[in-house]
Amino acid sequence: MKHRPVKTIWVVLICVGVLGYLLVLGQVNIRQFERKLTLSSQKTLLQLAQAKQRHCSDLFELLSRQLCHIAGQLSSPWRISGQLDGTPAAVVSFWGPTILAFDQVDEQGEIIHRYRDDETAGFSSYAGLLEKFRKGSPALDEAFMTIDVSLEPACISMLYPLSEGTTFRGALVLRIPVAELLKRLNDDAWMSGTSICLVDSEGEILAFRQEGAVLPLRMNGQEVSIRSMLEDVKSQREGFGVFTGVSPEQLSRREFLAGYWPLNRLDTAWSIMAIQDDSAVKTAVAEHSHDIQLGMVSLFLAVFLIWLLYYSNERRRILYEQHTAMDKAIKEMHYLSVQGRQMQQQLEQQVALYRGILNAVPMGLYWKDRDGRLVGYNTEYAAIAGLDSLSEGLCLPEPEISAFRQEGLPLDNEVMDKDVELFFLPQTHVQQGVVRSFLVSKAAVKDEKGRVCGLLGSLLNQDLLRTAQGLSLCSSPVEPCVAPAVREASMPNSAANQETTNPIQGQDNPSKDDRQGNQSARILVVDDVEENRMLLDVILCKLGYTPIQCGGGQAAVSMCRQEKFDLILMDIQMPDMNGLDATRQIRAESLNTATPIMAMTASDLKEDEQAAFSCGCDDYLTKPIHRKLLEQKIWRNLARMRQICQAEQGHEIISFLEGDPDYHKTIETFVDNLPGRIEQMRKALDAHNLKDLAFKAHALKGLGGFAGFAVYTEKAAEIENAIRNQHVDKIQQQIDQMIQMCQRTVIKSDKEAK
Repeated sequence: MKHRPVKTIWVVLICVGVLGYLLVLGQVNIRQFERKLTLSSQKTLLQLAQAKQRHCSDLFELLSRQLCHIAGQLSSPWRISGQLDGTPAAVVSFWGPTILAFDQVDEQGEIIHRYRDDETAGFSSYAGLLEKFRKGSPALDEAFMTIDVSLEPACISMLYPLSEGTTFRGALVLRIPVAELLKRLNDDAWMSGTSICLVDSEGEILAFRQEGAVLPLRMNGQEVSIRSMLEDVKSQREGFGVFTGVSPEQLSRREFLAGYWPLNRLDTAWSIMAIQDDSAVKTAVAEHSHDIQLGMVSLFLAVFLIWLLYYSNERRRILYEQHTAMDKAIKEMHYLSVQGRQMQQQLEQQVALYRGILNAVPMGLYWKDRDGRLVGYNTEYAAIAGLDSLSEGLCLPEPEISAFRQEGLPLDNEVMDKDVELFFLPQTHVQQGVVRSFLVSKAAVKDEKGRVCGLLGSLLNQDLLRTAQGLSLCSSPVEPCVAPAVREASMPNSAANQETTNPIQGQDNPSKDDRQGNQSARILVVDDVEENRMLLDVILCKLGYTPIQCGGGQAAVSMCRQEKFDLILMDIQMPDMNGLDATRQIRAESLNTATPIMAMTASDLKEDEQAAFSCGCDDYLTKPIHRKLLEQKIWRNLARMRQICQAEQGHEIISFLEGDPDYHKTIETFVDNLPGRIEQMRKALDAHNLKDLAFKAHALKGLGGFAGFAVYTEKAAEIENAIRNQHVDKIQQQIDQMIQMCQRTVIKSDKEAK
């Protein structure tokens, strides 16, 4: 069932990715549409500017011919003024009443004759115009034209020279308002929002306004595209572009599309320009963008509906599978119920069989549960302890036993807690004034997982044994009075006592190789109670370690100054010096400052546990000590120290949990992510983000211990301590060391496969 949410998430991510890709395509399409529309509009404006340039050139050519005709009448013969035919009047009527002046001047620019009736519209002198004419090295048979924006209003001045042979004698001057010319050019402008204007190489624009005036605009010459346009105008080249126009009457800037064509026959560089506000393009782009967005929304809704249908079908399929699984479970439960009844019948038959076998054994047998309560016994034990026989079964209906019935049966809980075996322990029992001697044996009972679940004990009557074998048995365990077989079984170094049980499979379970690697480990046992030291001595010897006993804290401190141990088991409550003070002195000055120390105490208070860790202990055990827990903690601490030592010597770093298949995936994930975690810590240090570095180091410390890499836990703890003390150089040193160790960190299974 876990793959379905993952599949749904992938579907959602793919849909979001497709929608994002389509959204990007939509934006690209909008930009391309805007560029194409702008380019199309600019080309259209260029064609319109070319047509208006031809129109303007035709007007100038017509005026030039008319002035040439009038000049011919005045020059042959030369007359200061004359009564000509209707040609001047035709010129005036062609432009209408908007003509500013039509005068005849002499060589100094003084007016000789006005051909326009309204003399107030004329000009007193044309000396400046003649000066421009002479500077341009003019021909005496061609008209000279210029645009003067300094006049009010701005006008187009056309001068045609009057000559006598090659001698300049005067000129005809015609001045027409620029507004009149622009009005004629804009009358037939067929494009909405398009205007025809004049522009010079300095960026000055003369545009026609509907009320008949000329609207001055100016280009912002700092922009690259506008500088290119002004260079084209100056060089008399055609082209198109986009410019920003600034009007003196308006503070706001406006964007225009423009197409321009050079205007001929003027003394300076001017061009006819067709301009159009870019609002039309923006409107079209906005409408196109709206259509694209509408399509995106529709597509999103379609994808969402498809995903909704998929999710609904997936849910129905899951419900169907759940119902099917439920039906199978019901059938399986019914089958198990039938099987259970059959197994119960078989169990009752086996119980009856076992009861007969146990009652036939010629010794007293009893068994207890994990809490030490008597739950069963055979007939012989009932006779010894004075109990009623169990006729209906092998277990007590209410497991209770009095103090009298427990007399003579000590160390039951110790055997179960420490997982040790006692064989043929002599003891006496007085009942109704009669002293009877027994050989008592005890062994822990374990379940299929290796966990202690109870106790099996036996009482062998020595009188019956003496009668059967004809031997006198001693009450002391050191006297060799029993039979050879019994003596061999009761000896401390017998094969039965040396036999070890199978280790528990599970977390922190030492493998055979790990045990062989720890056989030479020397463990200092510090306890003021001799019985506790003896039991720990038996357990450690069975585990393959070398125990060294010490009876007090002061003696432990002295021994640690003289010898190096692999591990120390430290009792807390001792009369001469308690375990906390002894640990502090060992950590301060001895050969065992780095040796793992495990605290042992009967207290289960959190305050005592915290005090043990604060004084320098590495681990904590509560009494009575469970054998398997003791074995696991010893193995783990020794494996941790062995890994740290190998890492310092430059060997390959392998998890000490490598042999456990339950940890293989955890170890593999840790090793794969380790380079990235170290790189993130390095980046946090480079960015001086000590808070984030402390968080990452704390996470690595926990993950290293969980995956069996104690060396990284130690390094992360040193980084945390350096962060608290603000030692940046030490932090960098620890990170560099982790980078080197990361290159030597391997997975044992992968290494063996290679």
